[in-house]
Amino acid sequence: HLNYILSRLSTIYEINHWQMSVSPIEFGELVKQVFEKIKSVEGYHRMKLSVDVRQNLNFRSDEKLVSFILQNLAENAVFFQQKSNEITHQVQV
Repeated sequence: HLNYILSRLSTIYEINHWQMSVSPIEFGELVKQVFEKIKSVEGYHRMKLSVDVRQNLNFRSDEKLVSFILQNLAENAVFFQQKSNEITHQVQV
């Protein structure tokens, strides 16, 4: 738990000190990367995930920042899920 807190503090420090770089965001790949990063979070494997990305518009932003936001949302979904036999979460972008 302490490692997680230190990792989050480090990320927040980075966000406050990096130069933002705006580029096109491809949400399908970014969501896959985020879910790969959070596989070690306790409770992840109790969830059945469904991802539906419909990207009809060009979206430009800082990829690191968008990744951080998506990862935070996904981790919160895992941390605060209700305990039951099977839970299906759908991510729609």
